[in-house]
Amino acid sequence: MDRVHFAIREWPGTKRACLHVFSFLVTVALLVYLGPFGTWDSLSASDRLLFWTTAVGANWLAGHIVFRLTIRTFRTRGWPVWAGLVIAGLVTALPGTGTVWLVVAIYLDYQPADVSGVIRLYTQVFVLHLTIGSLVFHLVEKALRQRETDTESSSPDERMDTAPEAALLARLSARSRAELLHLRMQDHYVEVHTAAGSELLLLRFRDALREVEKVNGLQVHRSHWVARGAVAGVERRGGGRIILRLVNGNRVPVSRSFAPALKAQGWI
Repeated sequence: MDRVHFAIREWPGTKRACLHVFSFLVTVALLVYLGPFGTWDSLSASDRLLFWTTAVGANWLAGHIVFRLTIRTFRTRGWPVWAGLVIAGLVTALPGTGTVWLVVAIYLDYQPADVSGVIRLYTQVFVLHLTIGSLVFHLVEKALRQRETDTESSSPDERMDTAPEAALLARLSARSRAELLHLRMQDHYVEVHTAAGSELLLLRFRDALREVEKVNGLQVHRSHWVARGAVAGVERRGGGRIILRLVNGNRVPVSRSFAPALKAQGWI
């Protein structure tokens, strides 16, 4: 349920909504013009418009939710984004195939009833979802998030006097702003853990480290930074591995290259 709440909370703002609507209209217009799957020969221009608006509209809504949830999950777990796009396409193509099957039955008076026909329809819908989903992700979502991050990075003069911790916390939603506990690099994102919860930020890890350099904490791994007050205990495992147990239940590995600094500070 948390991921569903995230998807709803992350529903596009005005700029993002305009880009999605524009992309949707361009897709519908292109399909109306090309008339694939026999719609050019079987339907008039007005019927093609209704056909593709209905088919693309239902699929776009489902795809928007599934793709956002899947990409966020893959980023959080450090899995490749391209694999998330493929999985999202496969999942969304299931209800998408049912929608297209129904629209085809209504407008074209044809129902692919045999297994091979349904599989062929599912494959076509999957390819469309993967293509459109990938294009929207790279041309709209990824580019827009990067611009938003660049805007946030170019802070006003009055933020220059703000403490680094406050600067990082200012990037978080109000519900997540609390004592910093742990930063974790996730691809192009940084997963920020506070006493109030966790949140993903589109931010380079080295930039996040600069924003917490005056906070009492240390980088303990190439992908992890931990606040001193967040350490609840130290676990030693086979092969000399050291694990920090944090107050929020997270367990963070300590790499050999950072271990001497932690020993010097009395952490381990």
